[in-house]
Amino acid sequence: MKTNNDKIKNILKIIIPLIILIALFVGAVNVGIITFEPPQQTSDTELTVTVILDFGDEKISSFNVITKNATVYGCLVEAANIGDFTIDAEYNKQYDAIEIKSIDSYTAGQDNKYWIYYLNGEYASSAADKQFVKNNDVIRWVYKGF
Repeated sequence: MKTNNDKIKNILKIIIPLIILIALFVGAVNVGIITFEPPQQTSDTELTVTVILDFGDEKISSFNVITKNATVYGCLVEAANIGDFTIDAEYNKQYDAIEIKSIDSYTAGQDNKYWIYYLNGEYASSAADKQFVKNNDVIRWVYKGF
């Protein structure tokens, strides 16, 4: 028959290694050895991406962007350089993402309209600065009301 001391020893044989394993994992996360963020995607080769701006008032602009900046937001910035239009964007700490405030003079919130984007016809599932693109992708920014 096992005594209480034997039971405690058996439990400690399981708990102590588990605590050490958890401590190592937490330490690895804190120093960045283990991360839950997607890797920063950089491309050694240039990507060709189409950026379309639909201003919601029959004004549509299209730009063929050749870039190594492989995010939707990066492609928008490249299109702004080509098309000579302005972008007002700021970091939103709550969402840990870049938020588009305006493209050209079309301001988010004006008439309850906001800028959203579609990637290859699919509604955006992540922030523009977090969404990576591939060669020949089509990004369509739409200024629309909600």
